Amino acid sequence: MDDDEYEDEPLLPVDRFETEALANAAGAELVGSGIGAAVEPIPADELEEGGSQEGYRVLVLEHELRRAQEVLGLVEPEVRPPANPEEVMQPLPRDTNWKMVISIWFAALILIPLAGFFISYWIFSR
Repeated sequence: MDDDEYEDEPLLPVDRFETEALANAAGAELVGSGIGAAVEPIPADELEEGGSQEGYRVLVLEHELRRAQEVLGLVEPEVRPPANPEEVMQPLPRDTNWKMVISIWFAALILIPLAGFFISYWIFSR
């Protein structure tokens, strides 16, 4: 994913909070879950009449709104089926050919470096 993909996407409020500390805590929880969040004061024209004269809200990108609500516990988590239910992850077979694994390890970590050393020695000792 590229950040340019979401450049024009609007920020939507997830929830409102009475104090900045509560809003920052919710924002930190979202960021800890991998959701970009911003905390800002609620504009005066959006405050409810007769209520508190200040408040804060947490904003997220539109495509992350549902997940942000799930993380904060505002909605029930959506049950998501596996990406492809027909491709269930299969365990590795038990009959692993350990002789082949050890042979490849021996060649990669011992024979190839030794061959490189002797070839280098032969070239530079001339």
